[in-house]
Amino acid sequence: HKTGEFAMNALKKLALHPFCFAIYPAAFLLAANIDQLNPRVVVRPLLVSVAVALALLLLSRLVLKDWRRAALVTTFLLVIFFSYGHVLGWLKANPLFGLTLGRHRYLAPLTLLLAAAGLFGLLKIKRASLPDLTGLLNAVGLALVLLSLGQSAYFFARTAAAAAGSSEAVAQTKQSTARPDVYLIVLDGYSRADVLKSEFGYDNSAF
Repeated sequence: HKTGEFAMNALKKLALHPFCFAIYPAAFLLAANIDQLNPRVVVRPLLVSVAVALALLLLSRLVLKDWRRAALVTTFLLVIFFSYGHVLGWLKANPLFGLTLGRHRYLAPLTLLLAAAGLFGLLKIKRASLPDLTGLLNAVGLALVLLSLGQSAYFFARTAAAAAGSSEAVAQTKQSTARPDVYLIVLDGYSRADVLKSEFGYDNSAF
């Protein structure tokens, strides 16, 4: 009980969710394409994403003078940024009321308006509600990251187990089909038996 209470208090106090939502896109990309990607290819975008999240967090903290509210603003901006491409693709594939809204000239201004409205709403949130929101976003962000990393870890574990099983099967096959070694000795320039007998007086018939 005390451990759970301590964990909940930590989730409410530490604003970790901006970094979780910065890590999640790269972690999800790796998990979704784990059989086609080398894990090293996500390192650079992951570092860039975390660096941008840190910069936004520090800038927001400088302006708002509150770590929790700054973290909310940072996470909100990250969600807007990373979801933009997905929304654009969905609107391209699914016209609304016969209108193709999946174009930057339509979606970009709308996104800016929604971002401005969202930031205004975040600034109006009461200070007393910030710990609960922080805890909720921390829990959601950690769950998303751990789920993606768990999928990747499961794939690597399954691949390693399959490789080990294959190696063991090969070894067992070799053991079960073991045969005596056979050596073929080819002597260069070794004459025929009749030549040896006529030229060197050596009877090689026994060999």
